[in-house]
Amino acid sequence: MDFAVALPDFSAALLVTTDGYAQLGGSPAFVRGAVNGGVDDARTRFGRYAKKVGGVPLTIAARYPPLP
Repeated sequence: MDFAVALPDFSAALLVTTDGYAQLGGSPAFVRGAVNGGVDDARTRFGRYAKKVGGVPLTIAARYPPLP
């Protein structure tokens, strides 16, 4: 069963799937506070993980690289 939680005003949300994937969304300030190291660091770490496992994560990482 997938799990989702959102703030009452729907300004931020978290989705976690049974496959172990999580997606967090909200304002830039919310995401910076919720993601250790910030968004670009999280994208970099996910890119490293995706290179190890390949498949769908690699496709996602290619679509959302860290910003230059």
